[in-house]
Amino acid sequence: MTVLTVFRDEYRNPRPLRFKIIEDGEEKTVEVSDILKEENVGAGWMSRIEYTCQSNGVRGLIKYKLLYYYNTGKWSILRI
Repeated sequence: MTVLTVFRDEYRNPRPLRFKIIEDGEEKTVEVSDILKEENVGAGWMSRIEYTCQSNGVRGLIKYKLLYYYNTGKWSILRI
């Protein structure tokens, strides 16, 4: 998954703006409309930031979580 972010504070935490996913064999770009919640989770090598987000989709608002892992710098997504 490719995520475009900005680093917004003195701790250099990323803030997601949009991301690309492959759905039904087609690459789609999703704009992050709102970040509803930001939470630091875990400790040590499993520490991550969980962003609860929503975006405007064809069928209305879509809620999901974007997970950023500090140890690898990688992102994953969970649909809610």
